[in-house]
Amino acid sequence: MKLRTRRAKEIVMALSLSNLIFLEEWATLLKPYNHYFQNESLIPLLLVMFNVLLFAAVFFVGLTLARYSRRAWVIKFARLVFLGTFIIPLNYFRISLGLDVHELIAQYGWLLFVAVFVFSAFAVFVIYRWRSQVVRIAAGIILIFSPFVLFTFSQAAWLFIDNEVITPQEIFVEPVYVEEDPAIRVLWLIFDKMDQNIAFAERPQALELPELDRLRDQSLYVTNAYSPANNTKISIPSLLTGRQINESKPINSSELLITLKAGEIVKLSDQPNIFSQALDAGYNSAVAGRIYHPYCRLFRDSIIMCSRQVPREDVVEYSFDKTIKTSVQQIYSLQPWWARLPEWLNKPFVFEGSSRVEVLQRTLENSKKFAEDPALGLIFVHFMVPHPPCINSWPEMNFVSRRDSADCYLNNLVVADIVLGELRVAMENAGTWENTAIVLSSDHGEFQADKSDNEKNGLAVPFLLKLPNQKEKVVYEHSFNTILTHDLILELLNGTTLDLQGVVNWLDQRRSDI
Repeated sequence: MKLRTRRAKEIVMALSLSNLIFLEEWATLLKPYNHYFQNESLIPLLLVMFNVLLFAAVFFVGLTLARYSRRAWVIKFARLVFLGTFIIPLNYFRISLGLDVHELIAQYGWLLFVAVFVFSAFAVFVIYRWRSQVVRIAAGIILIFSPFVLFTFSQAAWLFIDNEVITPQEIFVEPVYVEEDPAIRVLWLIFDKMDQNIAFAERPQALELPELDRLRDQSLYVTNAYSPANNTKISIPSLLTGRQINESKPINSSELLITLKAGEIVKLSDQPNIFSQALDAGYNSAVAGRIYHPYCRLFRDSIIMCSRQVPREDVVEYSFDKTIKTSVQQIYSLQPWWARLPEWLNKPFVFEGSSRVEVLQRTLENSKKFAEDPALGLIFVHFMVPHPPCINSWPEMNFVSRRDSADCYLNNLVVADIVLGELRVAMENAGTWENTAIVLSSDHGEFQADKSDNEKNGLAVPFLLKLPNQKEKVVYEHSFNTILTHDLILELLNGTTLDLQGVVNWLDQRRSDI
């Protein structure tokens, strides 16, 4: 009975210790962020579970062999290995606390080396002098953390149940189709990080953006619009719900926990959004985009068509070779003294170049299909440009610019202009351009020093509204938060008669509400 109890205790200890040394992998793979913004496969979760069990078996076998060897040096060596493994989880806690070795060396210099030497010498002395007691204390700590095994494995199991299947291109049609053609159509374009100052107000003289200028010259052109936030994570949910959001946090692959302006914390899925409200008004909606938010999963109950392009590199197809490499990577990353992987193990992260171009082209093609469909009343498109990284090629263009180069953002603005032009031509050929209200804006602008508050904080964004059949340009110089776009679009869809002057009057009345 005592032997069984001791073996059970040793199995629990081996499993707990193995689980702790893979803390960094668990922390990365269990983050909701990875399964919301990114498109992580669940294969690495299976592999880290396998590695934990593998190392637990190795620890248990090693402990058993050491106990039955009856050789003093073997037992001492086993104790030393046991205590040495504590370096791995301790190193993870160091990283979590933000204690960067290079920064500490730069700040304290030789004093740090002296402190480390003194501490190490003291630790060696304590372990040598009271090795049996130290080992018992360490074993007790391992047992205390043993319930953490249940936590990590249960979390992994829940992700397998809750996670959505990611494909390179998500397109679906839901059975919430409204049969009648809409009385009015609205195309809402978001160009990520398009800045009002750079794109329009103080555009560099050599930069030509003919399509943006053409749309501006037949639209209501707002010169002082600002976004709800200076980042996509918060700004987009604010725009789509029409409510000012102070924070948003992914809690699984298809849900955001949002903090409203009043401090109330709610799920995004529990809030009315522009698509659900458009559906209530009798309009079909479609979405195309790939920046941050998984639109197809977030709004599946309110939209009939959705396209979210995902770079091929984000959807990892795990061949046998890839699986083996990923497993070895997890084991290799345990070493605390050297972070770089051997060349054969490196996982390339390619989001620039041809893949980015392909994703943008697919978004454009699907946005064309949606914008040409007369049965759709509301189309929302989120283009990834002009936000870096840089587009390094485009049909009829050939340029290369690095992420940190001065012309990167300007080149991406040129691509955004071309994309707008292609979308316009497609709609004109389909006969939908003139009878569609076009809203063009951005989720946030570019941070600019020595500017006004909105420009400095990355909030200054363009805002263009072309009503159906509008030909004249009207400049609106008052400041307003583009969160009003939500309510303005609903005014149009709900049949409120808003001519150009009516829109101006509406903005005058509402711009101070936010």
